[in-house]
Amino acid sequence: MKRFVTAIFCYGLIACGKPGGKEQPVTDGTDSVVAASGPQSKLNLQISKFEEIDSSGVLMFPLAMGETEKRGKSDYYKEVPYNMYWNIIFYNSANGQSHLLSDTLKLLVNDFGYNNPEQRDKLKSKSKLFFNLTVTDNNEDGRLDGDDPNYLFVTDKQGGNLKQVSPPGCDFFDWYVVENSDLVVMLVRVDSNKDNIFDEEDEKAVYRFDLTADSVPVEIVEPAFKDKLRNLYHRDWQRKKQ
Repeated sequence: MKRFVTAIFCYGLIACGKPGGKEQPVTDGTDSVVAASGPQSKLNLQISKFEEIDSSGVLMFPLAMGETEKRGKSDYYKEVPYNMYWNIIFYNSANGQSHLLSDTLKLLVNDFGYNNPEQRDKLKSKSKLFFNLTVTDNNEDGRLDGDDPNYLFVTDKQGGNLKQVSPPGCDFFDWYVVENSDLVVMLVRVDSNKDNIFDEEDEKAVYRFDLTADSVPVEIVEPAFKDKLRNLYHRDWQRKKQ
């Protein structure tokens, strides 16, 4: 089955280049041509797996990229961290059209939550796909990697209309879709000590996001309630002087 679907996919991409073909290739909207002698000419596409979304005929192909020379020692390109992807192709086998998760954002795909067994049954009833992405070089070291914050993003079931769900400047690390609702609850780390590092010294916060509304993430524990919690902890848990 996988060989059959892959053959269809490859045929669709080839047909896109034929005059008068109805299928549309993945493109960045420019007419640029890869220079025969340029470093990009040594790049080669790496597709190692794919998955169909809910028997819909829409396939996801996570993307890696290799080089035919100096693999892992490139003077031109930074390495994508192991077991992560730099984009995803969505291919609609019904109409032969393809598009990327994003052709405007520089991103790392850390995970797509549709594959989470605990969430799968609930997400099948939703018209959404969820993605764990890194999109900002928070520590300004010139690369995207595990030291930068993770963000929760959502698209429609065809991989379109990409939208950030988790709050900016926070490292999202867990999420949950509330049963029988369109409410997403997220746990995030806030860089509370402003050291550009997300670790156990930073405060954790809880946010909610309504998938049905044109909303923004809202913190559940409000500042006044946080102050109450700090005062209660100070009252009950401070060290007694000997």
